[in-house]
Amino acid sequence: MSDLQGTESPTSEGQNAELVHVDECRHGEDVVTRGPRKVSQILMMLWSGLALASDGYNSQSMGSANSMLALLYPKTATYEGYEKDMKGRVSSSYYVGLCLGAVFFGFLIDRYSRKTGVVLATCLMIVGGALATASWASTPHNMFWMLTVTRGILGFGAGGEYPTCSTGATEAGDESPFVRKYRGMLVALVGCTAIDVGIVFGGVLPLIILSGYGYNANTDPDRTEGLAGAWRVSLGLGLIIPLSVFFFRIKMVTSTSFQNHSLRQNFSLKIWWIVFKTYWRQIVGTTMCWFLYDFINYPFTLFSSHIALGFALQAVIGFVLGGAVSKISKITPLYIVLYGLLLASGEGGPGIATLLLSAESYPTAVRGHLAGLSAAVAKAGAAIGTTVFDAISSKYSGPGQEMQSLRVPVLVAASISVVGCILTLFCFPAKHSQHLEEEDLRFRQILKDHGISDDVWGDTNSFQSSTLDEDSDKLEKDYSREHIDFIFRLLNEQGQGDYLGEAISQLEHCKQAAYFAQQEQKDEQIVIAALLHDIGQFLPWEELQSGMERAQLMDKDLANVGRQGHDTLGQMWLEQHGWPQRVCDLVGAHVNAKRYLTATRPEYYASLSEASKASLRMQGGPFDEEELRKFESNPSYREMVALRLYDDKAKQVNLETPPLESYRPMATRVLRGEST
Repeated sequence: MSDLQGTESPTSEGQNAELVHVDECRHGEDVVTRGPRKVSQILMMLWSGLALASDGYNSQSMGSANSMLALLYPKTATYEGYEKDMKGRVSSSYYVGLCLGAVFFGFLIDRYSRKTGVVLATCLMIVGGALATASWASTPHNMFWMLTVTRGILGFGAGGEYPTCSTGATEAGDESPFVRKYRGMLVALVGCTAIDVGIVFGGVLPLIILSGYGYNANTDPDRTEGLAGAWRVSLGLGLIIPLSVFFFRIKMVTSTSFQNHSLRQNFSLKIWWIVFKTYWRQIVGTTMCWFLYDFINYPFTLFSSHIALGFALQAVIGFVLGGAVSKISKITPLYIVLYGLLLASGEGGPGIATLLLSAESYPTAVRGHLAGLSAAVAKAGAAIGTTVFDAISSKYSGPGQEMQSLRVPVLVAASISVVGCILTLFCFPAKHSQHLEEEDLRFRQILKDHGISDDVWGDTNSFQSSTLDEDSDKLEKDYSREHIDFIFRLLNEQGQGDYLGEAISQLEHCKQAAYFAQQEQKDEQIVIAALLHDIGQFLPWEELQSGMERAQLMDKDLANVGRQGHDTLGQMWLEQHGWPQRVCDLVGAHVNAKRYLTATRPEYYASLSEASKASLRMQGGPFDEEELRKFESNPSYREMVALRLYDDKAKQVNLETPPLESYRPMATRVLRGEST
């Protein structure tokens, strides 16, 4: 019961100093440490995802390089040149590398570390890009094969960027409440937006390079002067981003999520069976939705509701554009706008959300594996989609089929978008937790329920922060964990009795109150206040070392903690242990809110149970006019009334509520001042 002893527990001078530092850290964090942490975490996300721009550039710039190589090495009577088959091999090797790299690095980062994966992927991109740029052999044919192999190496490294970047950026975005609020936007910026920027530069920079060699719209189409240098420069520029982020990636630290919740080398077939049994729907969603997105998106470059909305918009615009293309194509501005909206709806929906959800949908222990699998399937979709749409375009490339060559691909893409929308609605929940640790704790419990011991976890005792002030943050986390442990143990042990004559237990009453607050989308502080509103009913006085609570309550002749005074005792005890003042005030006001409601709503008193009416008489009865005015002067009185209504409603027999443990991450965040 050391948790009840508060500041009066016997500690050494050094320990007291540490506790004071924790208190200062908790209440003054915005001033002292929060600023540097915000910058550090945002930079971690930036370095995690920025290299994805290189993938966009490398995939797009090769198209220009292919055109230059085809002019430099034309087919002759004795030499096949850089024709379709060789061009296909060079392009395909990159996508094969992407798929293999995504799977391999997903495996690597879950079993070793995020940093190992991101550094190795960067090295492979640098080596592969440099060798591709410098491709040379005694014959052009052999040079093309060298280009094929080196582009495969480049693709392997680029494929590794998907699981490493999505997991790294997502986990870095969960390190603090401030960054967590903007995690989706930041992951989108360093993920999908970075890829798109790379694609744009992959199309524009080769044109600028050609312009530097004297090429323009009026240049003789058979001219080849300078192309031997232009294609190499175009590919070589893809090295800039990996080289620029390499140093910062070496300095990256392991995320708190990975430290606390990795399995490392302890995977087994049983664990994988549990993973697929638990997450099969999300796996289908992240793999197939991303597959369909890349199936459409890559050929057209010639968290769950956002994917569905994007697919739906893409489908609607696609059907409009495809059905009326013969008329719309004659109005050039309208055609450009609609085609732009078609692509933008894909980027703004599935383009962003598939990358984000492939990381957020899974626990840390398998996040890399399943994000890598999703990316690999997606890149296979890109290759297959390119082949399919090329075949469609070829079929309708004859004279008089210009409208069909525009209409059919767009209608096919729109139809696929409908499938993507349906798949999204089926596979992803309408709302999932913003906090990654909640899924990690749920996964731990699932493994435990299946007989997997805690020994499999990579570092079961390492709950250290990856931010700047590690020592104080670890101490604060230890305090928070121990304090929440005490409260939950108290609720479990003392809450099994009946709730003051009601047909449910005290524990179930507390859980129902929190559940109703969640149902009305209240913020985390209100939910936890609802969960703890009766904490004063459970506190064992005889084990309180400090007599402050007892003295104050007995002065008011409120000695019976089980009935009178539990609201005040609960408020003071929570204040003493560092809970946010708003939570303490809500807990302390739930009895007065009852007195307020009985004074202002006659029907409210009639709705009370007999046990509640009896306790009302002991609590002072309805407010008088002066008490009413005083209560309404509190800016939070409406929240106090709302919590009281949850309290009154929380007496339903056989109502299914979330387990108490599901509130642990939320309670920890509220206690540490990190709630959203």
